[in-house]
Amino acid sequence: MKAAHFGRLIPILAVPLAAMTLAAPAGASVQRATASTHSARPATGSAAAAYLWTSSTSGGPVNAFYAFNSAGGPGSVTRTAAGQYTVTFPRLGSIATRSVVQVTPYSAAVTCTVASWGSQSVNLIATVFCYSLSGHAPADAEFDVLVSHPLSPPHGAFDYAYVYKNSGQLTSTYQYDSAHRDITVANPRTGQYVVTFGGPRSSGVQGTVKVSPYGLTAGDCQPVGWHGSATGEVVDVDCRNAAGAFANRQFTVTYAAANNLMGLNGKTTANALEGSSAALIQPSVQYDSARGARVTVIHTNTGQYEVALVGSRGNRSNGGDVQISAVGDTGRHCISDGWSAGLTPIAYVQCYDSSGHLADAHFAVDWVVA
Repeated sequence: MKAAHFGRLIPILAVPLAAMTLAAPAGASVQRATASTHSARPATGSAAAAYLWTSSTSGGPVNAFYAFNSAGGPGSVTRTAAGQYTVTFPRLGSIATRSVVQVTPYSAAVTCTVASWGSQSVNLIATVFCYSLSGHAPADAEFDVLVSHPLSPPHGAFDYAYVYKNSGQLTSTYQYDSAHRDITVANPRTGQYVVTFGGPRSSGVQGTVKVSPYGLTAGDCQPVGWHGSATGEVVDVDCRNAAGAFANRQFTVTYAAANNLMGLNGKTTANALEGSSAALIQPSVQYDSARGARVTVIHTNTGQYEVALVGSRGNRSNGGDVQISAVGDTGRHCISDGWSAGLTPIAYVQCYDSSGHLADAHFAVDWVVA
């Protein structure tokens, strides 16, 4: 069930491809020019951040809905080829080399990768590539995309990394750790990664995680799980190629506890880890910014879920941002199938196997309204 598009239609700002100068994250196979220094600065706040939800048809215009930009100005999306998109976030170019980008497919059984991100003049540009689950061809798709970089200490814990190598300390500028500790990665087996965000001792499972594959090829990356440790938060990630086999590749990963996936303090937020096969459950791992609010997951059919954000405050003029990751080592893919912003907001989630058939899966979901 797809939710209606609430609120205003955001106007589109076309960006010619020839004018783009992207800065690919360090260690990436995509070669782009280095980002220049900008005089423009993002608006003050807990984070310089932006999101938008695209709606498009094959070869047709691309519209941006539910857009937010802490620096002001609407975002825009341009389709450059089948399954390939350029997203422009105005006046956020100065955070390009310090930020993280995450993407979730919307309404279709596809995978989407963050192909690159960087700066064009004062703007931040992100490119998104989408593929059929078979990976044999690009696929035109809708998606929800966000970018963020903290400007002041976020509430709770907020960490992210662009994982550009298989082992060792991640030292590129595309990292953030709210505890100001090292971020490391290990690759014990092909396609399997362990990312450690250094921080205070903790235990158990808390918070939420989002993972997006990085690069120009089909396939997917997803969190297998996460837990506290004596040295910080540990996130296990699996990556697979389009055939479903384990494969080494680059990815972005964000961890947030008592906050949202953009580190935006004081915003309406709800996130949860759905880790049960029950028909109706209130996940034990969840965070709600509104006092007394609870996330309730309803398993409506094979691979189909309604995530009721009971007690959270909706916003009909800006439905917010929804990000989803399948969780586990089963090779599932989970997408957003819409969300409503009424009195009780509801996010719709669909999960698929590698053949594109609806299949039950565990998932992490994050919703934030800015």
